[in-house]
Amino acid sequence: MLTVFLVLAASCSMEEPYGHEDYALFYPGVNEICPGTVINLTPTWRGGTPGEFAISAVRFDGITFTTDCFSVEPETGIFSIKGSENLGTGEYSIDIACSFNGVRRIFSDAIRISMMKPVPDGIVVEPSFLQIKLTDVVSTGDQQELPGAQVKTDGSNHVQIKGYSIANVYLNGELANNVKDWFRISETGQFSIVPDNPDFEAGLYTFDFKLITYMVGVNSEEGIFPDALSLNVTSVPAVVEYSPSAARVEWGVAGQSAAPYYKGSLDGLKYSVKSVSPEDPGITVDETTGILHFPESQQTEVDDTYTVSLTVSNDYGTTDFDDVYSFTVISFIEPVTSFSYADVIGKISGVSISNPVEEIAGDEVTYAFVDLPAALEGLEIDPQTGTVTCEKGVEIVPGDYTVTVSATNVKGSMNASFRLNIVENPYYFTYVRWGNNLGLEPYEDYADQFRIYHGDAKIRQEIVDSDIPEGAPVKYSFVKAEDSGTSMGLGFAVNASSGFIEIYSKTAGTAKSFVDYAFVNVTVGGDSEAAVTRRFPVFIHYCGPVGGVIVEYNPFVVQVNPKTGGRSAVPVIKDADKTPMEDYTLSLDFSVNAAYRNLGGPAEHNETNYGLVKNEESPFLKNVWERYFSAVGKTYNKGSRSPMSYWDNYANSWLDLAAGYVNKDDLRVVINPEKFVDQYGYADGVLHMIMKQSLTGESPHNDTKNQEVTPIVILFDPDYTE
Repeated sequence: MLTVFLVLAASCSMEEPYGHEDYALFYPGVNEICPGTVINLTPTWRGGTPGEFAISAVRFDGITFTTDCFSVEPETGIFSIKGSENLGTGEYSIDIACSFNGVRRIFSDAIRISMMKPVPDGIVVEPSFLQIKLTDVVSTGDQQELPGAQVKTDGSNHVQIKGYSIANVYLNGELANNVKDWFRISETGQFSIVPDNPDFEAGLYTFDFKLITYMVGVNSEEGIFPDALSLNVTSVPAVVEYSPSAARVEWGVAGQSAAPYYKGSLDGLKYSVKSVSPEDPGITVDETTGILHFPESQQTEVDDTYTVSLTVSNDYGTTDFDDVYSFTVISFIEPVTSFSYADVIGKISGVSISNPVEEIAGDEVTYAFVDLPAALEGLEIDPQTGTVTCEKGVEIVPGDYTVTVSATNVKGSMNASFRLNIVENPYYFTYVRWGNNLGLEPYEDYADQFRIYHGDAKIRQEIVDSDIPEGAPVKYSFVKAEDSGTSMGLGFAVNASSGFIEIYSKTAGTAKSFVDYAFVNVTVGGDSEAAVTRRFPVFIHYCGPVGGVIVEYNPFVVQVNPKTGGRSAVPVIKDADKTPMEDYTLSLDFSVNAAYRNLGGPAEHNETNYGLVKNEESPFLKNVWERYFSAVGKTYNKGSRSPMSYWDNYANSWLDLAAGYVNKDDLRVVINPEKFVDQYGYADGVLHMIMKQSLTGESPHNDTKNQEVTPIVILFDPDYTE
């Protein structure tokens, strides 16, 4: 993660005297960067246009240092850090040499970098052990305060901690992440128990915590601190349940139950038989496991039923459980003599599976997997019926597998195997492309985008490429504007069977020049359980003159990796007759209504409405805006344009602190690296924001004509490479 704290006007020494005092080179000073981070820093300058950039010297903690991880682009001066995984943490300073008006100059300490640890070396939780009664959690009451704990770090040279999360929860040594919602940990590391929870269970809970930074997100595998906290929730024995709760036993032959489900503290847990009705033939219970044993008694009668009550105790008390199990005596239990399943052939990966027992001869049988392959861990078996199942959505790697199940009763056991043949989904596909009408090739390198001028005939565009399996049933549908996040209202339609799209122009004189987008849902597979549905954005530039000029970016969808940043092409400026203008005075700047639509990013980036300015329901943009105002030392302003404004940042040399801007000199849109990221991850979605334009060439915010355009959108993809 990159956080910029200050911008340096580097001091200057000359290789040749030049007689000027107003030459300056500006790079951002950077902190919160960790080994392995890739960044690009763009310079600004004063006193002409420099060139022939080169690194003159590098120092690490004041000592001359050599590394291939730093480089500078000779023409633009863009400074890059790549392959820095093995760099040490500490302070780096870089001298940059460049030429102004043919004179070579060296700017000492032009770039300063503080390389920091991605996570602290240690973690302390105070206290690290908590104990509480179950009754206090289940019903807290107004006066009861549950105990908590505080996570603390060693305070060493590590990146800023943005928050904490519970990585894993273990209950009595078994992974129990399904109970994470029973607990909370705040952004400051305060651990607490959610009160008034009737589902809470007693036992020993162990927690793995994660420290969240801009380098280690919520979903990262790094930064996990195991066994950070233990919580002992104490209770007398609360629940003892057997499933099934009855069994049949053969006259004169021993039998037993399964182990019971138990809720309560395990400390000192002990089972004992309280009573047997009508009379006890010698039934015993394993005091540790709770398994009931029926004796080889010949003092019983066929058809007699014996009902068992238990007394269960632990270190915190004793509870009686009446009539929890029964044994019925029968004359004969048939041993397992035959057992089989049918093979499952051609099952599509991800589709539900249900394979019942085909044949079974035997009484009182229970079923279990035998050496189930790791690839089939998604399979489940009903221990009473033997039916093997797998829920829809569980992906099994295509291939041939052998599933073996044991059928067991008191007379013995028998194994049966069946073939499980998993095949690839015949409806699987990854892309559909409509291309573009901008002359941009190859199609796959550009998002589907079309420009239509006000008053033009509709555009009718067929699909140019897809990997939809040949012959598969396909259905296309348009996701309505109110569902897709569009702001201006679309003139858009899609043919349900062929997938061709139609784009209608706006009425000249009443429509602004703006970029919007629609979503097309593509479903392959019809009503099949294996059907696959994907959603694709189609971008449209509804184009017309504003103030007598037309602004055209090609492409107008700028694909950017938020980790490395990026920039658009230089726009073409046309007059109202669509003729390119060679001489013009035009300025653009982002102005209002920044809106973000999450496509493939973390769920925490989802928004319930659109537009940071009108509300704070775009949580991701709120985080981006807050980081900007923190970096420049100002109070957060949800309605401000400043995080994306050239004119608000240039005067203070804050362009590298901005999330992005429209460069004044060439009107390129610049997105700075490591800005569109928060503790949950990087941007993976669409950003659009209204611009103001002025024909004076000065700040468009001072232009009383208040001309607004939206000629470009940003498509973030953390995996995108140019």
